[in-house]
Amino acid sequence: MPSRNNIKRQSLRNFKNNLTEKILKHPLLFSFIVVFVLFIVVLSVFVQTYRTNDDPGMASIVAGTGKTAQPDEHVRYSNVLVGFFLKGLYTISPYFPWYASFHLLIQFIAMVFFLYAVISHRFSFSRLIFFLLFFFGVELCFISSLQFTITSIMAGQCGIILFLSALGNGTQRRSWILICSGIFMLVLSCLIRRKGFYLVGLLSIPVLLITFIEKIGKISDKKSLIMKYSVFILCTILLTFSAIQFNRWYYDKDPEWNDFYRINTLKGQFIDYSRVSYNADTKPIFDEVGWSYNDFIMLMAWFYADLDVFSPKKMEKVLSAFPPYITKRNLKLVFRNFLTILGDSYIYLLLFLFFTININFKNWHDLIKAGSTFLMVIFVAFYMILYLKLPDRVYFPMFSLFVTVSLFLSDRDMSFKPRFVNALRIVLFVIIVMTFPGSLSEQYKNGKFIALKNKYLKQELAAINPNKNQLFYTWGAIFPHQYVLPFDNIEYLSNFKLIGLSSILHTPFTKRRMEEFGITDLYTGLYEKDNVFLIANSELLPHYIEYIREHYGVYVQHTILYTSHTFGFSVYKIERVS
Repeated sequence: MPSRNNIKRQSLRNFKNNLTEKILKHPLLFSFIVVFVLFIVVLSVFVQTYRTNDDPGMASIVAGTGKTAQPDEHVRYSNVLVGFFLKGLYTISPYFPWYASFHLLIQFIAMVFFLYAVISHRFSFSRLIFFLLFFFGVELCFISSLQFTITSIMAGQCGIILFLSALGNGTQRRSWILICSGIFMLVLSCLIRRKGFYLVGLLSIPVLLITFIEKIGKISDKKSLIMKYSVFILCTILLTFSAIQFNRWYYDKDPEWNDFYRINTLKGQFIDYSRVSYNADTKPIFDEVGWSYNDFIMLMAWFYADLDVFSPKKMEKVLSAFPPYITKRNLKLVFRNFLTILGDSYIYLLLFLFFTININFKNWHDLIKAGSTFLMVIFVAFYMILYLKLPDRVYFPMFSLFVTVSLFLSDRDMSFKPRFVNALRIVLFVIIVMTFPGSLSEQYKNGKFIALKNKYLKQELAAINPNKNQLFYTWGAIFPHQYVLPFDNIEYLSNFKLIGLSSILHTPFTKRRMEEFGITDLYTGLYEKDNVFLIANSELLPHYIEYIREHYGVYVQHTILYTSHTFGFSVYKIERVS
C-alpha cells in the first residue's frame, strides 16, 4: 500500500504534468497572461519615467506641443512611418500618452514573444523561473525608464530569438510563423532606431552563424534550413532597407528638410564624437574658415544657427583636418571606463553566468553560442568606448543580448552530476535573488525621485507662467524635459512655446516658430522682440553676448526674470545696450 508521502508526491507530479500539458497546448496565451501580469505589477508599483530628454522631445513632436505647433511625423531618430502612426493617434486624442504607450507596447510584445520562444524551445518550470529572473533583473528597468534606443534593441533581440526558436523542433507551419514574427520584430527595431537595429544585427552574427553550422551538420533536409536562413536574412534586409530609403526620400523631397541629415551628421562629429579640439596648434585650421574660439564654443554648445558662419562646407573643411576617429590614447582610462560599465552591469554578468551553467554541457554548440555572443558584445562595447562617446543607454541593452541568448539556450533540466557545478548554480541563484531587493529598491526610489522632480517642474512652469504669445529659446539640455513623465497629461505644456537650440535647430520646426513670432534671425530675435526669452545657464550666456559683439557689432545686456534653484537654469530677457 503506497505511503501518504508517495501519494502526495504522485498528486503533485500529476498536477505538474497536467499544468505542463495545458501550457504547451497554448504557449502563446500562457506567455501573454504571464507577461501581462508582470507588466501590471511593474506599472502599479514603479513610476514610469524617461531615461533622457530625447524621448520627451520626440513625444512633443508627434503630439504637437513645445517646439511644434501641431502633430508632426518627423521624429528624427525614428522612421517617419512611426511618426505617421503616432501623429494619427495624437490627432484623434491629443492628450493621451501615445508615444509612451507605443514603446511600452513594443516591449510588452517583445517579452511575450521571448517567453513564448523560451517555453516552446525547451519547457520546464525551472526555465519559467529563469525568465522571471531575467524580467526583474533586466526588463523591469527598461520598462520603468523608457528610451527609444532600448526599445529598438529589445525588439531586435526578440526577433533574433524568434528565428532561433523557429529552427528547433516543431511543424513547418509553426516554424514559418516564428520566422515571420522575427522579421516583423527586426523591422520594428529598425523603424524605432536604425542604429539599434544595426547593433543587434552585428552582435547576433556569432549565434546565427554557429547555429547554422550546427544544424547543417545534423539534419538531412539541408535545403529547408538554407531556405529559412535565406528568407529570414533577405526579407529582413529588403524590408528594413526599403523603410530606411523611404525615410530618407521623405526627408529629402521636402526642401525644408533636405539638408537636415547632412547638417545633423556634421554637427555630430563635433558634439557627439568630439573629433575636433581648439588649441594653439589647431587655431590656424579655424582661422581658415573664419571661426574664433567663441564660435567653436557656440557650435559645441548647440547654438550653430547661422548657416553662413556654420555652413556645412566650413564644418567639412575643419573636420578634414582631424582624424576620422579619435582614439582615447589613455588606455588606462579606457579600461577604467570599461570596467565601470561592466561593474554597473553586474546583474547582467551574474545572470549570464547562471544561465550558461544551466546549459547542457554535452551540447558544446550551445556553450559556444553563449560564449561567442558574450565575447562579441564585450569586444564591440570595448571598441565603442575606445573610439566613440556613447551613453549607458546603449551599453545596457547591448549586454542584455548575451543574457537573452544564454537564457534561451539553457537546459530544461536543472540537475547536474558534477557537484561543483550544482554548488555554483545554487550559489549564483542565491546571489542573484539577494541583489534584487537592492536593485528594485533603487529603481523604485529613482522613480519617486523623478516624480518629485516632475512636481517641482510643474511648479516652476507655473511660476514662469508662459502664455501663447511668448516664445522661449531653450539652450541645449538645460531645460529638464526628462522630468516630464511618460504617462502624464501634457496639457500643462500646451502654452509653453519653444525653440530648441539643439539637434532640432535646423528643422522646419524652428523655422515655423520663427515665422509665427516674426523672427528673421535667431540671434537678434532675442533682443529685438519683447516677447522672446532665453532659458540658459550662466556659463553659456557670456558666449552669446560675445558672439553678438563679434558678428553683429552689437552690445547687449541681460536681465534675469526667473531662476530655478532646483534645475539650475534661468530665464533671461536680452536687451540691446544703447
